[in-house]
Amino acid sequence: MTSLRLRAVLVMTAAIAVWIDTGLRKPLQTEVQGNENLHAELIQDGSSSESQRQVRPELAGVVRKDQPLTGQQSDSQQSKGKPSQENQEWRAEVPESRWNWLILHHSATASGSVETIHDEHRRRTDGQGNQWLGIGYHFVIGNGNGMPDGHVAATFRWEQQIHGAHSGHAIFNARGVGICLIGNFEISAPTVKQLAAVKRLVRVLAVRHQIPADRVIGHSSVKATSCPGKKFPMQEVREVIAKMLQG
Repeated sequence: MTSLRLRAVLVMTAAIAVWIDTGLRKPLQTEVQGNENLHAELIQDGSSSESQRQVRPELAGVVRKDQPLTGQQSDSQQSKGKPSQENQEWRAEVPESRWNWLILHHSATASGSVETIHDEHRRRTDGQGNQWLGIGYHFVIGNGNGMPDGHVAATFRWEQQIHGAHSGHAIFNARGVGICLIGNFEISAPTVKQLAAVKRLVRVLAVRHQIPADRVIGHSSVKATSCPGKKFPMQEVREVIAKMLQG
């Protein structure tokens, strides 16, 4: 009898978990269902496949050397008294695509860099068995272990304005900018410099691509995962857009 009661409790608990997860992701699922033509287009032109893109090898996993740390003005700019032109920061090397979401991740590791993630992702394959082009994110933000703390690094995917490989969903890979912060935010929060850097990056990209606060989302909004971690201050990051709109 006790065994039957325990089994009933487990079944009920699982059902509640599914209901909660479905409720959290329902708005995004509804939006995705309204983009089936886009999904078909992505499948047709290869945007959801890692095999259809030619990547300039000199950009694969390479950080732009002209990008100041954390998106601030360089010392030479400050000494010349030039005003910060925030909207010009993190410009890609080619005309920028249409981006609809900013999707935030953590690396779930204590240390890391563009290069280490690139090497690891190169060993993965997509749903059709094609080897990944390399690092799946468009941006990586360091925590001082493997990369300078607060350093925002644009990867080849941003420089060439190609799809990501970070969300587990074709549409969000194609229209979502993948931003990964080094660290495990299930254990500890981002560093002060990381938080400042991701807020600035989110603000710049949201303004440029007219992305509202409710489209700044964590990986867990797209896929059943804990990423970017329970200690990542998602609402605080979203508020930079709301405050900006308020003036």
